[in-house]
Amino acid sequence: MPRWLRRLLLAVLIAVVVVVLFTTVFPWVERQLEDPTLGAVGQLLRVPR
Repeated sequence: MPRWLRRLLLAVLIAVVVVVLFTTVFPWVERQLEDPTLGAVGQLLRVPR
């Protein structure tokens, strides 16, 4: 496989991962941290150890 094709595939893979993170994973984490029923978990995540 040519080097340019390998780099192109890597760039496409990185772009897909970034899009999935910003459209799916980060909003889900934000919703979980803002859920009032999970207040104790949110406090544990914010307290420095």
